[in-house]
Amino acid sequence: MALKPIRVEECLAWTHPRYQPSEHGGLVSFVEMSGMPFSTYAADPSGIQMIGVQRHDVYDFDDSQHQRYPRGRIVHDIFDDQIRIIVRGEITTNFIHPDSANNIASSIIAYAGPSGLFTHDSSFSGDIVGMFLSEISGGEQSVMVEGDVFNYPRKSVTTPGYAKVRLKFYGSPGSI
Repeated sequence: MALKPIRVEECLAWTHPRYQPSEHGGLVSFVEMSGMPFSTYAADPSGIQMIGVQRHDVYDFDDSQHQRYPRGRIVHDIFDDQIRIIVRGEITTNFIHPDSANNIASSIIAYAGPSGLFTHDSSFSGDIVGMFLSEISGGEQSVMVEGDVFNYPRKSVTTPGYAKVRLKFYGSPGSI
């Protein structure tokens, strides 16, 4: 589970299609390739505008056949369709960069890191996306991340655990 169910969602939005199956809870960016807009977890956050946190898992369903929904995950978004994102609120996520394990505490600025991960480190040149409201808890976790739009073999990253984050993205009303 990448997002814990207890969260405060103050502002939700729909965004451009997601062309890869992906796990919820990471920082989504808007990218355009060959004139085609889409949402993704950016491999390098430098110079890319983060637009929100992915709210649901994205599955690649074949619409031509009867589909059985994955057990225990009723709510989802469909591959090649608009996805829901959380733009403002408080979430508890395990999409935390491994280098941030000992550096996250309450009131530390949250930046966008590589592959949709949150970090305390501004050296990745990612946007400020909010503020951490807690320390890391829950022990090591594994999350599925990817870098490019057509990179189907996804990779797993071990993260240090869960942290609570107050979200604030550019263009969303309110203050951190």
